[in-house]
Amino acid sequence: MLVRVGRRARLRQSVRFPVQNHFRFQSSKEKPRSEATYANLDQFSPEKTGEFELPAPRLSNPFRSDQFLQDYIRYHCPIEHQPEVIEDLDKFGDRIVTEIDELGIECEINPPRLERTDAWGKRTDKIWTTPAWKQQHKVR
Repeated sequence: MLVRVGRRARLRQSVRFPVQNHFRFQSSKEKPRSEATYANLDQFSPEKTGEFELPAPRLSNPFRSDQFLQDYIRYHCPIEHQPEVIEDLDKFGDRIVTEIDELGIECEINPPRLERTDAWGKRTDKIWTTPAWKQQHKVR
């Protein structure tokens, strides 16, 4: 590197500083691991923790748990229509928990499939779906 000092330019050698390693990894040449270290590695073995099982999630009526939507309906909906709207949304929330959730699970298990040709090679382009897909389109 050329550094200008006063009127003269001179060549300056770059100085290298040793890089300090802040993270030291234990190698086999350093200290041998004790038996206690190996015992701690074994603390999470499946024999000691047992089986792990989560409970299945339980779906509740989304309308009853959405306080913001209920307040919004009370504020913006005319008073004479509020009981009808709240009753319809409550019934629809019950349908989501029972009927529509089951349809959704069946649709995820059996996705639609495309049949491009029939057995003789003729182009058909048919989409095959389960009855749950057709039933979901009729939900109102």
